Amino acid sequence: MLTRCYDSDHEKYPNYGGRGIGVCDRWKDDMQTFLDDMGPCPEGYTLDRINSNDDYYPENCRWASQQTQQNNRTNNVWVQWGDEERTISDWARELGLKRDTLYRRIVVLGQSFPDAARPLYARRAA
Repeated sequence: MLTRCYDSDHEKYPNYGGRGIGVCDRWKDDMQTFLDDMGPCPEGYTLDRINSNDDYYPENCRWASQQTQQNNRTNNVWVQWGDEERTISDWARELGLKRDTLYRRIVVLGQSFPDAARPLYARRAA
């Protein structure tokens, strides 16, 4: 967290400190306070910022699974269908499609979500 935000030589700095993301003084100056606030990291989880455009501070951080973190990326493509808005990855998982297939159909080919979500065999029969 600290290296990504403050070491301009770190490979991930452009996506963190380079975008103005910082760490609250409470944590920056005392890692024990960070541990007191966050508690131990549960197995299989990593630190995640709830608002990925905001700093690291207690109200904006959580321990999150890889799937939760993937859905919280700034480069996600969100798709609205009916009353639900989800990432392409979530829709693909629910529909049993590959994420890249659904992405290509919607973003590259410009298909509507219902058309893109329809299995290939149903599209050929139509």
